[in-house]
Amino acid sequence: MRAAVLLLVGLSVWPHHPRQQPRRAQDPARSPAASSPAACGRCHPAILQEWQGTAHAAAWTSPTYQKSLRGKEHAHYCHGCHAPGSVLDRLGHRPQVRDHDRDHGIGCASCHQRGDTIHGPFGTTTDAHPTERDLTFTERGSTALCASCHALAIADVLPLAAEFAAANLGAKGKSCVGCHMPEILRPLAVDPTTGTPVGEPRAGRSHELLGPGDPEFCADAFGLRASRQGAEIVVLVRNRAGHGVPGLQTRSFPITVRQRDSKGQTLKEHPFVLSSDNRLLVDEERRLVVAAVPGTLDLQIQIDHKLTGKHIATVTNLVLELE
Repeated sequence: MRAAVLLLVGLSVWPHHPRQQPRRAQDPARSPAASSPAACGRCHPAILQEWQGTAHAAAWTSPTYQKSLRGKEHAHYCHGCHAPGSVLDRLGHRPQVRDHDRDHGIGCASCHQRGDTIHGPFGTTTDAHPTERDLTFTERGSTALCASCHALAIADVLPLAAEFAAANLGAKGKSCVGCHMPEILRPLAVDPTTGTPVGEPRAGRSHELLGPGDPEFCADAFGLRASRQGAEIVVLVRNRAGHGVPGLQTRSFPITVRQRDSKGQTLKEHPFVLSSDNRLLVDEERRLVVAAVPGTLDLQIQIDHKLTGKHIATVTNLVLELE
């Protein structure tokens, strides 16, 4: 499983001096220079680079999203999650859309900035910007941050955080960031003028925001076992994600079960599909039952990822011995 959240932003040159508290509150929805990812990336370049490859970074510019808005009567209901101002201002509720730089999608300030103060797990003293240690950025507390958007059921998006909460997984020590943001050890920041690390390395979180677009990460969502039971072969597929799979109505996971002989040749294959009409629910273990073909020695299980019918990746291609 993967994991969780690190202080993102440096809004000016980094020097490490006593904190200067804010003199006035600024709304990040109206403060473009202060809240741009490029400004944050001057002192946090590694985090910026991680974020730039995510669905969050492309939340507004995604062709899929922009296409989905065409002809939608209440498209503005979607904007708050695709170009949010301060999520902290409306924690647990759909954020307000910001009125500038929407192409930044869900940027650093969306999650970390409230007024002109940067919130995070550490609250480190710096005169680069006012900071505040915020329990929202603990592993468990951060689920509320994610739920502000991901508990909603809008258009093709399914309410994944609501499913997580309904399964009471937080009480079992699980969290959204515990899976999607791996732990990482790195310095607090870098000096933007020299590139020199500032402070000793400490435990934080990657901001790659792993999801189904990462085949290795996606494979972790599926637990697989197989056994021969008389004249049948039973394949057990367990959901190891913290929500139903798939998470989008336009996403599907075709599963191909191949019975193989002692030479690895396919004797027969059996197709199954996980889709929005046939989801694998939280902690569900699905039984896929097929008639055993004489001479079957093992099974090859292939799981593919498709989005709007297009093949994205093969996430699993395992050979399982029969129990």
